[in-house]
This record gives sequence, C-alpha cells and structure tokens, in this order.
Amino acid sequence: MSENVKKNLSIDEAAKVYGLTKSWLYKKSMAREIPLIKLGTKVLVPVREFEEWLDQHRVDNVRGRK
Repeated sequence: MSENVKKNLSIDEAAKVYGLTKSWLYKKSMAREIPLIKLGTKVLVPVREFEEWLDQHRVDNVRGRK
C-alpha cells in the first residue's frame, strides 16, 4: 500500500470513496455488519477489510440474462 493511501477512513471519507451514503454506512456499522474500528465515539472503516467485504457481498447482475 502506498504511503499516500489511508489504511482507515472515516464514515464521511468512505461514503465519498465508495459512492455510498453516510446513513447506509452508519446503519451497517451500528449493526456491526461491515468491518469497522471503533475508538471511543470515532468509527473508522479499515480499507483492506472493507474492500474484501464488498467483494464477498457482490451480486452478479448479469447472470441469467440473455
């Protein structure tokens, strides 16, 4: 990982980077459904683990189409 790439993102940063809404990320983090790091009241999204989670929850929308 390059020095300029963050290893952890805030919810706001993750929403911008991945094109997700902050409310969705907060909802998933509160339910502990996505990888996260909680430091007191601060919630961080670990980039590597979150990208792995996204890959595992990917849906192939093309399958079955002709």
